[in-house]
Amino acid sequence: MKRITIVMTILLTATLASGDGPARISWGWGPVLPTAQSALATTAVGDDIVVVGGTYWVGPRDGVPHKVWLRTVEKLDTQAMQWESLPRYPLPVGYALAVADGSKLWVIGGRNADRVHAEVYTLDLARENPSWIPAPSLPLPRAGARGGISAGVIYIAAGTEEYHGQPRPASSVLALDTNDLERGWQVVGEVPRPELEWPVGTVCGGKLYLFGGLVADEQFTMAKTFIRSWHNVASSIPVRDAYCFDIATRKWQQIRPLPLACGTGACTALDDSHVIIAGGVALAIPASRISGRKLHTYFSTQCLLYDTVRDRYHPLNPMPVGVGDQGCAYVNERLYMIGGEDSPWKTRTDLVQVGRVH
Repeated sequence: MKRITIVMTILLTATLASGDGPARISWGWGPVLPTAQSALATTAVGDDIVVVGGTYWVGPRDGVPHKVWLRTVEKLDTQAMQWESLPRYPLPVGYALAVADGSKLWVIGGRNADRVHAEVYTLDLARENPSWIPAPSLPLPRAGARGGISAGVIYIAAGTEEYHGQPRPASSVLALDTNDLERGWQVVGEVPRPELEWPVGTVCGGKLYLFGGLVADEQFTMAKTFIRSWHNVASSIPVRDAYCFDIATRKWQQIRPLPLACGTGACTALDDSHVIIAGGVALAIPASRISGRKLHTYFSTQCLLYDTVRDRYHPLNPMPVGVGDQGCAYVNERLYMIGGEDSPWKTRTDLVQVGRVH
């Protein structure tokens, strides 16, 4: 199976690099999630996809709904196209980051209704009876971080951290060498725009990328920004900004902005030089054009292929359903968009959108 995957990756890379045109994507459907949810930590582990935690709402639209934080862990076998439950996560969690190193799954930070998490746990799926094992905790609790793994080192940036009980934008880039855990997390850089919340991001070709995000409307004070933090986008404006962090030089570079201002979507690397960015909250009508300065946003169906070498975006066929905070993974030439928030009415979907990249 590994040999087949390597051959398909080589063929796709050759197609993308040929200059004959951008890759295409044709969408279909996978098996629905056991629970409709969003904010689920998601990553590919070999030919499988694992989702950890997540959130959903219960209660009336016109009343006071209650947000549920999950401990469930589900694995999608992409060959059999079936979901299977794994050992429950030690904490109820949403907005965590999941990365994989071989068969080992790492889940980093996140939050629930009570607090933000600094905890990090691993689950080795190669073991006969895997169990969650604590790993070095983050220096400060952090949720909504973006990142990935390169040469055995995990890199994270962005998100919101908790400092003396108060949320603030996370300004540091952190790294954890999985082969030298005694050193713990190290600060290796500073984020160019820490006030920019909810970008999408991933590691690709030795660089950490951040695309888009949300910034507070100018009419709101910073204090109000923190109050509405934790993903209340009613007072936030999507932006087009994009940046990459060179792991070797530890320097940031501003790259070509997104064609469409967007935040809270998902992205993943296809290979060492291509990233797919999809979904999220986009701005429909600027507040300056409307009396009362009310922001109007929508859940985008956009799907973009970013060429990291040419610093260029190619539009791909849009997703069937616009979502934000969805899970995202790429396995065997197929892109999986899992669950997500699908309307401004605190609703979640259990749909799994599967795009074949060719």
